[in-house]
Amino acid sequence: MTTNASGHADFDVIMAMTVHAGENFAATATDPDGNTSEFSRQRPVFLVTNTNDSGPGSLRQAILDSKQGYENAVVQFLVPATDPNFVDVDSWVPGGDAAPDVFVIRPLSELPALDHPVYPVFIDARTQAALGGETNPFGPEIVLDGSLVQTSDGLRIMSDGNSVYGLNIRSFAGSGILISGARGNTVAGNYIGTDARGAQALPNGSGVLITDGADDNTIGGTAEGARNIISGNTGGGVNILGSGTTGNVVAGNYIGVDATGSVAIPTGDGVSVRFEASGNVIGGMAVGAGNVISGNSNGVYLSHGSSGNVVAGNYIGTDAFGERALGNYLGIAITAGAFGNTIGEGQRERGTSSPATTMAFTSPALMSPATWSKGTTSAPARPEAGR
Repeated sequence: MTTNASGHADFDVIMAMTVHAGENFAATATDPDGNTSEFSRQRPVFLVTNTNDSGPGSLRQAILDSKQGYENAVVQFLVPATDPNFVDVDSWVPGGDAAPDVFVIRPLSELPALDHPVYPVFIDARTQAALGGETNPFGPEIVLDGSLVQTSDGLRIMSDGNSVYGLNIRSFAGSGILISGARGNTVAGNYIGTDARGAQALPNGSGVLITDGADDNTIGGTAEGARNIISGNTGGGVNILGSGTTGNVVAGNYIGVDATGSVAIPTGDGVSVRFEASGNVIGGMAVGAGNVISGNSNGVYLSHGSSGNVVAGNYIGTDAFGERALGNYLGIAITAGAFGNTIGEGQRERGTSSPATTMAFTSPALMSPATWSKGTTSAPARPEAGR
């Protein structure tokens, strides 16, 4: 076989054996001088092709298949426009039309957890737009709706290194996404607790729950498209709970506001760090790391022995441009034995409705010297809200 100028070659192989879903082959090529190279192999792909609760082509089946021990498994979406749950969500709003926009999956029972002890799974709902065309100009094409499940989390992540991108997760009695005792997972580019336009609340019990010693997980990020909209949930936006739950990063998200960053959609406490959770970061000073946390009960709530956490570079109580007050009841609350936390450089807060001793900053005006770290104040740099 001869490769082209780019080093690529296509070939067909006929083998008298059974190949199971998700399995793949490695192939080598050897030149006349005995030099051997291995052709790269594709990631095993498990395709969602309908909105059914179960069976071939369903999300449930794709998750079950993908977590059977395949390295770098990815769940992709290519649901056809003939699916009966392809529905319109924008015909009545400016910029919308009468054509269907999103595919709605309504599980009838709890979905399988991502819990393989060795091999993570990448659920990538962005592939519906990439493979099937962009049909929702306002947000994700794939909706995971929990309205038919009595008690359930949307997705449960209980092993390391998984990723969830590009879903609209709503109307679950539990958390939209639960990360329990796991590390190194990424949740990005999702709408959690809103409709598929990111415009109104369709609440989960909570948005994202990180607990049971889960560590080094990332909610959002600084890359283009990493922002989550986590709004409208009844029990909080992002809850980080428990001793050993550490090193988690919440960055670049809109929490308690709509997809434009200009209208409040309250979500309980925006970010809550409680019960001895330590060493977590809310925001950051890198470009794109700042969250918008507005319209909530407490913007950020640090309590019950939580320590060593950093809150920096966010817009708290403002719109995404830091120009208009959207408020939180309290911007930042530090209470119930929380200690050693840093409210850091670049923090901006506005529109709080009630000053209190548990707030880092009590003025309803936009603060200029808005850095507080263990009793020290200094003038901040302007933070960059998440993209």
